This record gives sequence, C-alpha cells and structure tokens, in this order.
Amino acid sequence: MKVPFSNGNSPRIEGVLARAGIIAQFELWKSYATQFPGYPTNLKAAKKHSFVHPEEERLVTNLISIRNRMTHEIDVTNDPTTRMLVNYTWECQHIAKWLTQLYPL
Repeated sequence: MKVPFSNGNSPRIEGVLARAGIIAQFELWKSYATQFPGYPTNLKAAKKHSFVHPEEERLVTNLISIRNRMTHEIDVTNDPTTRMLVNYTWECQHIAKWLTQLYPL
C-alpha cells in the first residue's frame, strides 16, 4: 500500500491514522451493538429497523455511512482529520450509551 502524500515530500500521516481510527472505532462499537439482538450494524439492516428515538436513526446511519466511506471510497485528497476521528469516537460513545438506556438487556 502506498502512503498518500500531500506534496512531493511529506506523507499525509494524519489522514491515514484518522481513517484507521474511524474504522477501528466502528468495529468496537459494532462489537458492543451486537449484544443487543437485532440492532443494526449496516445500512441495509438500519433501513428495516424500528428505532425507538428519531435522532437515533440519523446518528446510526451517519455512523455507518462514514465507516463505509472510509473503507470503500478511499479518496486521499479528502482524508479525514484528527478532529473528525474525535467527533466520530464521541458519536460511537453517545450511541452506545443510548443503546443501554433504550434497549435494556
């Protein structure tokens, strides 16, 4: 795998690390979400799922869409930033807290 460069000399390390971090955060969230039977972890399942809270659907589909973009639509000219990784991590934690409150085991 080639490391993307912002110019001829310096590697775009921030984008590569942020992309890997977003994918890793999603996988951690997904492993937690699968404890709740039937909870969607992909867009196809999310479209069929009956969400308890209207904001929950928007957050979950956004979470999944960002992960899909990082995995399948790699565009080195539009790499994520560290700030995007931090925001994504916060959203994963926020949805995980909602899962505990809205879908008690």
